[in-house]
Amino acid sequence: MGRRSQIATHPQREAIERAMVEGVSGVEISRRYGVSESSISRYSKLNYSAAIARVMATEEYDAADVMTRLLDLADSARAARKAADKAGTPLARVRAQAAELKVLERVADRLGINDVTAVHLSQASSDLIAVLRAVAKDAPETRTQILDLMRTHERLTHLADAFAIATKETS
Repeated sequence: MGRRSQIATHPQREAIERAMVEGVSGVEISRRYGVSESSISRYSKLNYSAAIARVMATEEYDAADVMTRLLDLADSARAARKAADKAGTPLARVRAQAAELKVLERVADRLGINDVTAVHLSQASSDLIAVLRAVAKDAPETRTQILDLMRTHERLTHLADAFAIATKETS
């Protein structure tokens, strides 16, 4: 059996793991703690999930902040993939696609998103349109106000269009 990792036996292992979880580069961790980049890479591949769990167990963290960072990372991965699609080599495109997929899988896992979730969201959207339609029917003067409010949110434009159609007027 091989010897234990430089990081596993390092007196500042906890600080190294915290730096890894915080996204500090391998070069910077190597410089700070005097361990090789290859040790960091090997340790990260074998122990990253356990390191995250240890750091999270000892520190307060803001779940909303983590989700925001994951979504930002997903946006960055999408931008990198789009850039690679336009100007990259086939290998660069494949790597960018794989990176984006990995981030999206983590985001989906954290959010509990799966195929069933998408169906539930679609059903909820239909139910929301039905509720808004009933409100507009009972108080026709609210229709324009509802449409205006929905259209102030970029992600609701499709629902606003569906609402406009469901209330028999075009936008």
